[in-house]
Amino acid sequence: MIGIGLHYGPLIMGIIGDRKRNDPATISHTVNIASKMEGPNKLYNPNLILSEAVYEQLSASSQQYIRYLGQVQVKGKEKAIGAYECFAGDPPKTAKLKFNVTDARNEGLDDF
Repeated sequence: MIGIGLHYGPLIMGIIGDRKRNDPATISHTVNIASKMEGPNKLYNPNLILSEAVYEQLSASSQQYIRYLGQVQVKGKEKAIGAYECFAGDPPKTAKLKFNVTDARNEGLDDF
């Protein structure tokens, strides 16, 4: 099983270093948040976790196989960020089970 975290946002790419050593680098909160989206993989064991920013970019039909996991606290950010599991690529039997319990699960999370 692999664990992938996705986030959407602005970033800056460039070359850092000096004359003897140049390294390409990507600097932004977007990269930090994407790496933090990977963290819940150890707890929830999904293949793909999306941040709230990615989820909001999806069409309603694309959100069909996505369920809310909870909030992820990112270092350097005051507000926690919503994390969502995309289970469209799961085996059909597993995806069907997750799809069937999503509404009840979300209701339970809201009540909690």
